[in-house]
Amino acid sequence: MKNIVKIIIATVGIALMFAACQKEGDLPLYKAGKGSVELTSSATTVAAVMVDADKPVLTLNWSWPNYATDSVNQKFIVQIAPAGTNFEKPVTRTLKGVQSTSFTAKELNTIVFGFGTVSGPSPLDVRLISSYANNNEQYQSNTVNVVVTPYIVPVTLALNPTGPLTLTFENAASNAVTFNWNATAFGNLPLNYAIQIDKAGGDFKTPVVKAFGTALTGGITGTDLNRAAISAGIAPNTTGDLAIRVIAGQGDKFANPVYSNVATLKVTTYLDVVKFWVVGAYNGWDNSDKALTLLNTPSTGANAEGYVNFDAAGDFKLVTNHSWDDAHTFGDDGTNTGKLSNVGGGKNIPVPAAGYYLIKANPLTMTYTLTPTIWGIIGDATKGLWNDQTNMTYNPTSMTFNLAAHMTAGAFKFRGTSDWGVNYGSTAGNATLDAGGSNIPVTVESDYAITLDLSHPTAYTYSANRWGLIGSATPDAWNSDQNMTWDAANKVFTITLDLIVGEYKFRANDAWDINLGGDLTALTQNGGNLAVTAAGNYTITLDPWTLKATIKKN
Repeated sequence: MKNIVKIIIATVGIALMFAACQKEGDLPLYKAGKGSVELTSSATTVAAVMVDADKPVLTLNWSWPNYATDSVNQKFIVQIAPAGTNFEKPVTRTLKGVQSTSFTAKELNTIVFGFGTVSGPSPLDVRLISSYANNNEQYQSNTVNVVVTPYIVPVTLALNPTGPLTLTFENAASNAVTFNWNATAFGNLPLNYAIQIDKAGGDFKTPVVKAFGTALTGGITGTDLNRAAISAGIAPNTTGDLAIRVIAGQGDKFANPVYSNVATLKVTTYLDVVKFWVVGAYNGWDNSDKALTLLNTPSTGANAEGYVNFDAAGDFKLVTNHSWDDAHTFGDDGTNTGKLSNVGGGKNIPVPAAGYYLIKANPLTMTYTLTPTIWGIIGDATKGLWNDQTNMTYNPTSMTFNLAAHMTAGAFKFRGTSDWGVNYGSTAGNATLDAGGSNIPVTVESDYAITLDLSHPTAYTYSANRWGLIGSATPDAWNSDQNMTWDAANKVFTITLDLIVGEYKFRANDAWDINLGGDLTALTQNGGNLAVTAAGNYTITLDPWTLKATIKKN
């Protein structure tokens, strides 16, 4: 029995052995790679044009490296770099199983601009790296040189509206024209855009420029367009053509600029700056630049204004130049109802009494107003709160109003008329004033030297300063101020304190923005330190308006 089982097992084993050795056909034979790859180019120079942006303009072909694998497992990396850089930072394109690739004009543009080319021929080195898909057995091709001259996308400017435009004071603050343009590209730096405005036929050597950063649209107000037109040579109240174009360039200085088409815009300008000289009895009828003026601002349109101190009743006229001719001389129309006339130069405008007057005049509506003012401060920071005004004193030499006042934490405003028709605050929160502006905050209770300056038409300013001493001679050296108080009897700020040998200065508001030193009889901003040569108890005074000080040892 055992012999029979052994025979069966042996028979099965032999059968299996023959089955395993049975031939199923020849296996595929892969040839070894030939160890190189050759690259060719369809062109050695490419001068791209925008109409070919999406068309192939350069084709690269290469030979098979004959790797021992299917073509789909063969990888090819095209490298492109500026000529002579040894492919240090190449642009690459990776492909598999192909023997060619093409580049459109737009793609070549992007490549050469990425290398920093702005315009003109750009020599490039091109080569191919072949390998298995896993990067093994890399072959490097020969290098092909191709010179590419990129195209630049032209900038096209469009205006909305296209004109003609009649510019007016009434629409001065509104947008007059919107500019729209397309993007361009060149080089490898961000591009900025700006509008340039010149008179038609001009050469744009000294254009008015309005920058818009990287935006592709922007607007211009009536005021700015009017001023640009006048600057370009179109006289006020006349019609002329403007030449407008876009400049695109690299950085804030618009390096390597590209310009758009030139659009023409016909505009009618207006007299943007209204300036009257006030000539009358107050200045001896001196019709010169020494006379006080009225001015307008873009926000006030043709309404010009300014302040004049009349030391007695009298009269005056308004002039726009110093010729006294009728066209430039304005007076009352004879009705004393606030109407201007330049017929025969008009009648003298009467000033009923001495005082500080706000004068407004409009050459378009031919009207004027004359408003007497009494200036002071009012607010919950003042002693009169919001009920009673604390009046200021006019200084004809400095042409400012001055006041020393104790103020508490709160706010105040400057008021010129009791009906609040003329008042100023500081919306900007700095030293500038605007009509009806925001309340001016007071955060530190102290005695303040307050100055109101209305002598510069439409550019009114103020200051409110508390004063102190600081220096090595004072109790806290240069660390903190010793506060001064107002001496109403002698009209000076004063302090009595012990000083040691050393130095000191006067300082406003515990800060160095305003500090006085130098000569006690003529203090100056940032002047030299003042000396104390002997220790003792001293009384020191300061007049911050005349910039004079005294020091007396007690």
